[in-house]
Amino acid sequence: ISEIQARTARLTWTPPSGLQNGDRHANGLPHTFKYEVALSDKGKDGKYRTIYSGEELECSLKDLKPATDYHIRLNVIYNSVKVSCSEPVNFSTHSCIPECPFPPKLSHRTKSSLTLQWKAPADNGSKISGYLLEWDEGKRNSVFTECYSGSQRHHKVAKLCSASGYTFRLAARNDVGTSGYSQEIIFYTCGNIPQSPLAPRLVRAGTTWITLQWSRPDGCTPEEIITYNLEIQEENNGGAFNSRYTGDDLTCTVRNLKRSTQYKFRLIASNVEGRSNPSEVLVCTTSPDRPGPPSSPCIKGAITSHSFCVKWANQWEVAYSGSATEYVCDHLKPGTLYRLRACCISTGGHSQSSSNKPENLTSELGLPSVPDLRVVIVSEYLVYSPSTVDGSCDVTTYYLEMSETDKEALVVYDGPNLECTVSSLLPGTTYSFRVRAANDAGVGSVCKQKDEKVACAILK
Repeated sequence: ISEIQARTARLTWTPPSGLQNGDRHANGLPHTFKYEVALSDKGKDGKYRTIYSGEELECSLKDLKPATDYHIRLNVIYNSVKVSCSEPVNFSTHSCIPECPFPPKLSHRTKSSLTLQWKAPADNGSKISGYLLEWDEGKRNSVFTECYSGSQRHHKVAKLCSASGYTFRLAARNDVGTSGYSQEIIFYTCGNIPQSPLAPRLVRAGTTWITLQWSRPDGCTPEEIITYNLEIQEENNGGAFNSRYTGDDLTCTVRNLKRSTQYKFRLIASNVEGRSNPSEVLVCTTSPDRPGPPSSPCIKGAITSHSFCVKWANQWEVAYSGSATEYVCDHLKPGTLYRLRACCISTGGHSQSSSNKPENLTSELGLPSVPDLRVVIVSEYLVYSPSTVDGSCDVTTYYLEMSETDKEALVVYDGPNLECTVSSLLPGTTYSFRVRAANDAGVGSVCKQKDEKVACAILK
């Protein structure tokens, strides 16, 4: 073992006694050896790990620990069979400079002072004799000067400006030398919470997005880090504001909004001391979207030799306009097909219709009206006029009822005809007639009763 350093060493060896790589068997084939180097930092009888395997007679040991005792041994492999193992050899790496310390931590602060503390890093075999704390004096120019040098693990920096940031870094020393510096870290002295910022300003509004910008609050120093929280109030959310952006930028584009919709925005500024009061509210509206495609045009009426009429879209009649969410449609025609659709209206304009395919509804069929009955006593022949129907369904059946005085009425005819002949009547007898109409919706009311007396017969 030679060239021992804090983290490296060089190891060489020779083949087994009496043999060299290249020596040949009796059959003329050369002898082949393979070597394995095993290393342990847990003592002579500790666990070993293989760090080299090959046919060379030397290897470099890397990534060793400073000021550490190691044991190393060599295994000889001949024709894939381990034939011998050397006795472990002990060596120790040298000491070196300390490890880089972690950045200091803030233990206390005021408007004019910062108190820092830190932990000792690994000394790498040589006791730490002191620490070097450097800072940028709050200039943010990456130029560091000594702030403290000594053996203590804490230091108070005084006579600082309020609400200001200072950058620090730390190094450790021992008898070998000085370590590298820790990561740089910024600490701020105490200050005041930011003043309420001005309301955000509208830059541009699209159909589904709004771009806003704002300015730093008054009274903030250029070095002070300010974080902004942009809040939004949407329709139908109970008046609550929800956060849509948090960061240190002075502009933001809020996306995934609804078209032609009013939104309210406010801004809150924060620093290490806390949050400001919200700004005034900005009210802005997204842009309307382009209209959807109309229906296909079609010909209306007759085509003449010089002109024709074209129409498109559908003509819709406003049945209700108001803030309610339900409405009773009345004065409808029975058995008639109606199409319904709805839209919303705000200060931003009209929304699209509720559906590209409006709801189709058909009103219930109405009963036929009372038909007019005319009785003509000519060979017992009766005629009645057709009933008018409130709906699109025609009369399917007429029911003709006849009764004598103080007797129950009987149906003497049912069918679609508008006339019928009643036979087998008694001369000199009064008969009462009434008729009612029916369609698919049901049977209508009876007409006004007609009383007629059959003439006397001529005796022969």
